[in-house]
Formats: sequence, C-alpha cells, structure tokens
Amino acid sequence: MRRDLSIRFDGVGTDYDWYVSGQDLLTMVHSAAAGLAGKGNRPATAGTTKGTAWVLSGYESWLGAWQRLLSDKSLLTKDIYFSAGGRTLLKSGKGKSKDSGDGFYMSDVDFAGTDPAQGNIWSRSSGASYREYGRFMHDNKPMAPMEQVAWSRKIASKLRRIVKGEKDYSAKAATDVKSALPVLAVTMFLAEPARNPRAWVVGQMMLDLIGEVYSGDPASTGAKRYLMDLVLAHPDRIDRGKRSKDAPTKPQLGPDKQRYHKVRGARVDDSQGLTAVPDVNSLAKVEGKYPPSPGGSAATSMTIDVANDYIQMKEASIVVRWVATQLEQGLFKDLDSWSATPLKAGLPLTGKSDIKTVAVSATSPTRKGCAQEVLDEVRRLIQARATSMS
Repeated sequence: MRRDLSIRFDGVGTDYDWYVSGQDLLTMVHSAAAGLAGKGNRPATAGTTKGTAWVLSGYESWLGAWQRLLSDKSLLTKDIYFSAGGRTLLKSGKGKSKDSGDGFYMSDVDFAGTDPAQGNIWSRSSGASYREYGRFMHDNKPMAPMEQVAWSRKIASKLRRIVKGEKDYSAKAATDVKSALPVLAVTMFLAEPARNPRAWVVGQMMLDLIGEVYSGDPASTGAKRYLMDLVLAHPDRIDRGKRSKDAPTKPQLGPDKQRYHKVRGARVDDSQGLTAVPDVNSLAKVEGKYPPSPGGSAATSMTIDVANDYIQMKEASIVVRWVATQLEQGLFKDLDSWSATPLKAGLPLTGKSDIKTVAVSATSPTRKGCAQEVLDEVRRLIQARATSMS
C-alpha cells in the first residue's frame, strides 16, 4: 500500500523534495466528509414499506439519505426500502433476522435469495458480500486485459450514473452484471457512509481510479490496474478453485486483530498491526482494494490514526493515488519539472520535507513552486470530490 505523497520539482539549480503524509491526506478527507453534515435532501417518507421507499435520484438525494441513516439511530433496527436505478432495494434492520448483520446490509428485493448456489451473488436473502460482488464481476468481465480495463471503466461510470439518477436497470435479468449495480451502489454510497462518512468521498475516488495503474510500468501490458472485480475482493477469494485453507498466491499482510472489542457493552478501539495472512479464509479481513472491507473490519473510529488502523491504511492508499493522479492531470499537467508520486508505506522519508513546514517564495521558478499553493490545491481537489458526483 502507498500512504504518503511525494511532490518533487527538479529544476535547474533548484530542487524541491516534499511529502504530504497519508495522515494529513486522510484528515483532509475526514474534514470534507464532516463538512457535509446537515446537507443534502433528506427523504421525507418513512421508507418502512415499498410504497414509502426513499427515492434516490441525484447527488442531493443520496447525500441526504445516508446523512439521515447516519444521524437517526432509530433507523438501525428498521427495514428501510429504497428505489434506485430502477430497482427496489432493502436495508435489513439490525436484529430482524439472523442474517441482518449490523443493520446496514443491503439487498435487491426481487433478486436476493433466488440463486441457491452457495457463494453466488443472489444466494442469500440478506444480500451479497463484497466477495460475491467481485466474483459476479469476474465471471462477466472480458478475457483480454485491456478489454477488462475498458469494461471496468464502463461499470464504474454506470455506478456513478445510478447515483446521478441517469440509469434504469429494472428490465435487466439477474444474470446480467448491470442488474447488481443498483444494490452495489446503495452498499457503497449509503451503507458505507452511514458507517463511516469518509466512505462517501473515498468511494468516489475509487470509481475515479478504475482502470488506472497502481503497480508497474503503465506502458506494459503486465501493469496492475484497478479493475472492478479486484477492487471489491481479493483474487484468491474470487478463485472458485481455491479452498479455504489454501495459502495465498503471494505474501499478503492483513490486520492482526479486529478493529475493536467490547467491554461491558462499551466499544474499546484496538491498535491494529499487520501480520502475514496464512490462508484464503483469512483473506476475508483483507479483501480488495476498496477500503470498507468485510469481516468486521469496516468499523473504524472517528480518530484519524493511519498507522494503527487497517481500514484507514487502505483509505489513505486510495486517497494518495487519487491526489497524485489529479495533480498530474491538472496542476502539474504542463509542468514537466513537477511530479506527484505515491510513496510505498514503510520507506524512509530521508531528504524530504513535510510540505506543511515548507516556506517557499512565490518568486520561485514557477508560482506552482509555492508549497502553500500546492497544499491548498490538494485540499480543494478533495473538497470538490466530496461535493459532487460528476
């Protein structure tokens, strides 16, 4: 995972070598998400029946819906219906059944529980897991690597267009991958932000990054890219030939414990270290690149502590790549001497200066040499991502 951002200027006689920490980047995301409190168009209907389902069509309605779920704790134990992307969807109330989970499990009313095959996307009435979403995507994507990139980008675009109210998949058969997109959308952009508001911003960043390279030379066909199936689930968990006790195909680190434990009913957060994952079954704690992972680890405290919170490590990894991409496509686009590069976690920052501590005159080789200007642009980009679904 990458957690810090390198900002470099290689000039004639003048070099700048700065970094923005993952801790600071995630703090900016946290602030942007917190700034959304009280905004959006909150649903006026009860949502407790199909006839009073919350209609989700456009940024403001989605923002208002997850804000209501977040702030009204009485909804946690209630079944709440939604209408989105032409489908009727359901949030199962906590304690309503043995499969209702934490009160934010999402399902498609018509499709959930219709496929008896274990591990398939419509096998459980309570809704699909991220692994099942990933497996459904994997089973439907093209074979050729670059076709997978184009296909993944189209799926990400369709997810965003569901939130924008521009897609209707009411006529899609359960075997069509597009049939799963409305319920995946409410999982990513209602359930997750209601648990952790940063997910509203990080989820959008994840969609922006689909198809982008995260490892290797972009010019190489062997470069690793964010694909829709693999951002949702670890490839070893998608592989139907893998048994639960098989070792991962390559060394894999995951959290060494759950995020918290209970003492007399009160939550106590635990620092999470990283430890080697011994088998495929244990990869449930790791899952895909998308930060809100299953296995209980999606719970994360409101305190930003990237070094000791596995979910925050994953969030920071997405944010740092997203900011680097945005700077390279925007502020640094026509400035060949400037670069923004994600730094691998654990590497020393020797020789680099924390950008917050740097004072650079605006008379430097370009005004973009002003550290404060770069930092302000990073904040602006994150804020803009929080306040728009475009």
